[in-house]
Amino acid sequence: MQLPSTKALAAQWNTHDRAVHRAMQALVKEGFLERHRPVGTFVRKRPRALKTIGIYFFGGELSHPEYRYLRAVNRCLLNRVEASGMRWEVWNDPRPMKEYGEPWPALVEAVRHGNVDAVVSPVTDVPHFNWLSKLPAPVAFSGPRSLRNSVAVDNSQLVRLAVESLARQGCRSIGLISPWPARLFEDHQTADLLVLFDTFMAEVRRRGIETSDEWIVTPDRFARPPTMTSEAWGYKAFMQVWSRPKHPEGLVVINDAESLGVTMAILETGVRVPETLRLAYHKNAEVDLFCPLPVTYVVQKADDVAAAMLELVQQQFEGKEVDQPVVGFTVQEALKEEATFGVVDAPAAMAGVR
Repeated sequence: MQLPSTKALAAQWNTHDRAVHRAMQALVKEGFLERHRPVGTFVRKRPRALKTIGIYFFGGELSHPEYRYLRAVNRCLLNRVEASGMRWEVWNDPRPMKEYGEPWPALVEAVRHGNVDAVVSPVTDVPHFNWLSKLPAPVAFSGPRSLRNSVAVDNSQLVRLAVESLARQGCRSIGLISPWPARLFEDHQTADLLVLFDTFMAEVRRRGIETSDEWIVTPDRFARPPTMTSEAWGYKAFMQVWSRPKHPEGLVVINDAESLGVTMAILETGVRVPETLRLAYHKNAEVDLFCPLPVTYVVQKADDVAAAMLELVQQQFEGKEVDQPVVGFTVQEALKEEATFGVVDAPAAMAGVR
């Protein structure tokens, strides 16, 4: 049905036009109302259940060789959506970076016409958040805690578990290799990632463990050129740590790709693990990366992120109060993997991409 005009509603409820307008904006955003200018505002016919989930990516993330984790999240999303009896559509934004801050007309129209009932974005930034969050449909992200309707990763727990494991193995000195910064930039997401470095410093001090600036390698201290891969940066970061006169007894390495480079550097230099150095690697459970060294893994599941994002859009669709989920980690103590190799199913990951 068509609703009365803003002025008529304001008069009916003895309030201001501006208050009615804000209330209507909220209901349009949540998908309860739709506006057809210049005709008026109508109650939107809503499906009884979510039928189609749109999965939004940008910048060629699904095809980028280093983004194994995002492809794993995508596969988990597809599996969960299909198991729930819903349909999925992968939307890969082809626009140049300078246009990311503007709404993508193709996705906006699909939502407005009811072809997509909800949108999940496995990775996002502020420009995308600003327009994605205004879509007239449930929306969920994987990103910083500061973003509304976002599934965050507990970076503090990641570092605490890594340091705790190395301390339990007898390490009296620990270094850190991380692709995330150690100082604050003017960037919305950086503040959330900075928690990792701050937690590392607080944890080693609390335990009386020695560390040194020479054993901590981050992008703001050791720049990564645009053409350098994550593996190459991890390789060079370890070489920088090991070129110092004194070495740490333990090393925390963040991200799968960087750990590949660190492993190659260790094998090349002949560093004996665990006799000379003990390692704690950050690992994503669904990303198969071979490591012949005895390593402690601090593990995150992409499937947990996928499940939390789908639960967020379901809560919004049902009009429930939305939680702010945080995905945690588990520890696999000092493992030496057998020679098994994981293969990324690129065609499956790219299936249905628009």
